[in-house]
Order: sequence, then structure tokens, then C-alpha cells
Amino acid sequence: MNENEFYTHTIISAGTGYTMVEDSRQGFNNIYRILEYMSGEKGLMIYQLPRVSYEVEPYLQEQFPWLMSVKADLETMPAKSNNADALLNWLQNLVQKYNILYGERQTVIPMHQEDHEVIDPITEAEMLIGKDKIITIDLTEDEPDDDDPA
Repeated sequence: MNENEFYTHTIISAGTGYTMVEDSRQGFNNIYRILEYMSGEKGLMIYQLPRVSYEVEPYLQEQFPWLMSVKADLETMPAKSNNADALLNWLQNLVQKYNILYGERQTVIPMHQEDHEVIDPITEAEMLIGKDKIITIDLTEDEPDDDDPA
């Protein structure tokens, strides 16, 4: 798969506000991959994903107008509390529907860089949960002085 090619279900996740991941670590890696590709920012932290996803949504919806149909379909999703197997089956059928209509993979164009706000991960964590709850530790070792006999 090329750097700019993504699974349709990954595009659905990043372009609708409904995160759907495969039952594997790779599923969430695909979310990181598309958001980092779209924003141009590497090393996103999990708590940054909702903000960056919100930034990329309009770009994906412009590239893939069918995402608006997906959003409408997702509004009819069965309640999670009813039957987990039925919900999973419904979601699998939804993804299969769009795979059949548009293909399993799509080529994506990144967003305009000026529309992405780069926020230092520590600063963003402080904004989200409070500066008093974040402890930063400097683990760099001091260089010895030239005059230091050690």
C-alpha cells in the first residue's frame, strides 16, 4: 500500500467522527497513519487524535463526498447496549457496502498545512487535564565541565 493510500474503513473513521478500528493493534495504527499523513505531523499522541480528526474531516469529506452518506448511515446504527454481535455485523455490512461501491482502498490528498494547528504534546495534555496533573522530568544528563576532574 502506498503512503497516500488508505483503507476505506480508515477514511470513514477519520472523516465521520465515528472511529472504527479492526480488532487488532494495526487497526488503531491505521488511524494514527492517516491523521499523521493528512496533518503532516508525526508522533501524535492518543489524546491529540480527536482534535486532528476534527481538522481533517472537511478535507476528507471534500475528497470523498460519499462520506456524508456514511454519516447518515451511522446515525441509524443500532444502540451499542442492545446486542454487540448485531452491532458488529451491522458495522461490517456498512464497511462492505462502501468497499463494494468505492473500493477497499482510496488515495488521499493531505490537508493544507496552514489549517493544522501544531500543539506541543505536553502543552496539549496540560490544556486537557490541567497543568497541575502533568509532571515533566528532564532526563538529559548534564555534560561534565572541562574543569571537573571526574
